Amino acid sequence: MSANMFMVQCKDAISSLSGLLSQTDGQLKTHQEGVIFVLSHCLKQTCDKYSRTKALHVKQTLEQHRLAKLSSHRNAVDKIRNMEQVEQYAKSDQEFVSEEDLGLSPEELQELELENQSLYSELTALSSEVQNIEGTVMEISRLQEIFTEKVLTQSEQIFELHR
Repeated sequence: MSANMFMVQCKDAISSLSGLLSQTDGQLKTHQEGVIFVLSHCLKQTCDKYSRTKALHVKQTLEQHRLAKLSSHRNAVDKIRNMEQVEQYAKSDQEFVSEEDLGLSPEELQELELENQSLYSELTALSSEVQNIEGTVMEISRLQEIFTEKVLTQSEQIFELHR
């Protein structure tokens, strides 16, 4: 059973208890109303804590995922930088090293440079996409927390109206 279903069942159980309130006007009815109020309040606090914990878990999971992607992107960026360094070294030392000594033709060098540029632009696009998705998920989590609070508030208001 999911936590959300459990919270809904608890809310329903509290609502059914409020329907079973004693018809007497004495201390028993006051006690029963107090118990229902305490149960409703505890449920609201528990739901709030659950929402915050869930949001924190989502945030941590996203950060771990983002860090994993960043480390793989860093490895790719490091490879690109190494290739750029090799290319710069080859350009600066062209008078001492011929293209034949490197074993790469000018077409191959140009192809490697184009590949490096495309990889770099792809990594940049992926990084911005990850940031956008992270922001969206955090916003959804925040809105879900607000929604849960509003539903519980509405439930309490309905309960008060039925009293």
